[in-house]
Amino acid sequence: MACVDGNQFELQREENVEDMIQVHFHGQLCLKRMPADDNCLFHALADHSGQIGQVARAEVIDFLQTAAADQGPYEETWLEEHDYLTAKSTNWGGDTAIIAFSLLRRKRIMLHWMAGAGLILSDDKTHEEVAEELGEQESEVIHLWYNGINHYDLL
Repeated sequence: MACVDGNQFELQREENVEDMIQVHFHGQLCLKRMPADDNCLFHALADHSGQIGQVARAEVIDFLQTAAADQGPYEETWLEEHDYLTAKSTNWGGDTAIIAFSLLRRKRIMLHWMAGAGLILSDDKTHEEVAEELGEQESEVIHLWYNGINHYDLL
């Protein structure tokens, strides 16, 4: 199936990852490649809204700082992620940035990756406040694909 779009670039990936994704998700999700420009996570997070990754990155960085005090035991983690992303524009976002985006946009987010031997694992990265607010109701889910090394794409 031709579900891959976006930029073509060389990353260390297992062969046939697109096919494995198709099989694992029963054709419901397919890989959409994001630019490999140090903002791949933010491009993937913002794709559904049509926003560019650099704008989403700036919003998340600001939100990490302004909302940190409300994160209880994770306050320091949020401030550290803010400082890390602010220090260099080439620093990549990770789990904390994903969770912050979930709260900022009130979105469910699932992270998927290959654990080896064709095994795909998934982890819910939805902020707990958003998960509680949305409960069992139907809502859009942002599905991220992490290559396990250095890049995020969208499913």
